[in-house]
Amino acid sequence: AGDDLWHFIILLFLLFTAFCLVGNNRFGHISPEFASIPASLNTLFNMMLGSMPAEFGSDALLTVYTICFNFIVFFLMLNFVIAIIVEAYLKVKTEVEENEAESEFFTDLFSSFYSVIFGRIKGWPGHVELITKLTGFAKTNVCRGNLALLWSDWGRNSMEDFMEYYSQYEFIRPSPADSQAQDTSDTQAIVSAAVKTLTNTMAVLLNRQPPTPAEVEMVAHQEKRRSLAGVAISNSKTQMVVPN
Repeated sequence: AGDDLWHFIILLFLLFTAFCLVGNNRFGHISPEFASIPASLNTLFNMMLGSMPAEFGSDALLTVYTICFNFIVFFLMLNFVIAIIVEAYLKVKTEVEENEAESEFFTDLFSSFYSVIFGRIKGWPGHVELITKLTGFAKTNVCRGNLALLWSDWGRNSMEDFMEYYSQYEFIRPSPADSQAQDTSDTQAIVSAAVKTLTNTMAVLLNRQPPTPAEVEMVAHQEKRRSLAGVAISNSKTQMVVPN
């Protein structure tokens, strides 16, 4: 709609300029209303609002000029701008109807106030904090494990209430095909959060810094190598046993 309005304004400006120059050149010597460019512009603006020049009807050429201006500017251009506004309105209306998150006005208003008050009572994170931290999970399923990783101090009961409250909205409810994957992701994320919490707790008790991800990966790699070496030694001992 913005581009269409700019095109309309440019076209209206060109038409006003053309009629202003024609009126000043042709009728400036017989009518004070067209004696100058500013006077012509003022007369055309008044004509657009419905008034007529004083010489309308007495001068045939001025009468034809006035009728042409009113027909082009008032009828055609006014219908153009109405069509632009109606088209923009229909486009917005279609987008609102297709918006899954949109409900009736008073329902949305009540839900907004209710979620804020209920969230404060249950100890949920604020809306700004939720949006900031969950931005990376756009168009993906958010499970309890993800929330536990992002908010380690968020109580389990409060988190359960949060998931239960927002699962009532169908447009953010996970599809049945993703349920099994979400349960697996829940378990893995919860285990990861528990390991991270335990590691940080042990580091505090031992008065040491928590291990970095690189250090954790290195230790896991060493443990894997030791496990493989133990399996190899066990296999070699088994092969050395000679039956009687």
